[in-house]
Amino acid sequence: MNIQIPYREIEDYVERKYRQSVRLTNVNNNTFCVSRDMKVLFATKTVSINLSVIQVVGSDITLSYQAGFGIELLVKGALVWFKEQMTGVVEESGNNQLVVHLAEIQQLKKTFSVIYVQDVNFSQKDINIQLFLR
Repeated sequence: MNIQIPYREIEDYVERKYRQSVRLTNVNNNTFCVSRDMKVLFATKTVSINLSVIQVVGSDITLSYQAGFGIELLVKGALVWFKEQMTGVVEESGNNQLVVHLAEIQQLKKTFSVIYVQDVNFSQKDINIQLFLR
């Protein structure tokens, strides 16, 4: 089965849940960009990070991220907080790579007992997820 999640839906969710405005855009089939406008002194600067799917195995997705030096420091700080909040879900594997264990997310445990992820890719407007029943 194939699921398409529009970038706009994720942007709206982040806005509602975290009161942060982000933009998601397609870079290529394996990569999307998350960007946000930030005020720096008297100017507004767009900061962004590219996230790429490296590998999908079962319910584990290996991602890599690329950003400017200052942004990478912020990402590493955010990862420390995120790993504390969701123990066992995100694992750093060096070289700006992360393994996300989807089946360790409490709300998804039952789901991943009956399905597995075959592929994740990105189109101009959607995240595309291919799932199979176990």
